[in-house]
Amino acid sequence: MIRINLLPVKTQAKIETGSKQILAFAGIVLLCILIVGVLWFSQKNKIRALEPKAKALRAELAKYKGVDARLKRLKKNKEQVLKRIEIIKQLQKNRDSLVRILAMLTETVPKEKIWFNKLEERGKAITIHGVALSNEAISQFMRNLERSIYVGYGRVNLIESAQKIIAGRKLRSFKLRFLFRTPSEIKAMLARRANIQKERAKGKKANK
Repeated sequence: MIRINLLPVKTQAKIETGSKQILAFAGIVLLCILIVGVLWFSQKNKIRALEPKAKALRAELAKYKGVDARLKRLKKNKEQVLKRIEIIKQLQKNRDSLVRILAMLTETVPKEKIWFNKLEERGKAITIHGVALSNEAISQFMRNLERSIYVGYGRVNLIESAQKIIAGRKLRSFKLRFLFRTPSEIKAMLARRANIQKERAKGKKANK
């Protein structure tokens, strides 16, 4: 006798339900894969479309970098030129001051009584190293400097003075320093003097 094992109805229903669930899950997975694929191709196409723009932007950025580098070089060159101009102005100013100082010294130094060994300039301070026939010659030189409009009273100091034998003669080596007035200071001083004279003149007229 032939026996056939038949599954119970409930068991068969469970199997069919499980198969349907597997098929549904597989369908969902395939749908997700399809959606991801579509999105990937879409993004890839967008990237391809934007690549020319990105390339153009990179080229423009490189161009601006070149311009920025040139601007920096021009700025640096400008600063160097301005520094050179300032140095030239300072040298011109120093040269003009030195010319005035030498002219003033020529007028104030006692002739055949004082000789200069070295002249130092530091700002407005002028230091002279020299040799004189006597202390009186040094004093005369200092008085002459104080009378000069380029120096003035109280602006000359004798730093040192000592006896020195040169060629068998007793001389005086000395070092003195004075403050030199600039042209702008002289101009301001003369303007003050002119104002004082005007005020005095007005006072005299008022007293008459």
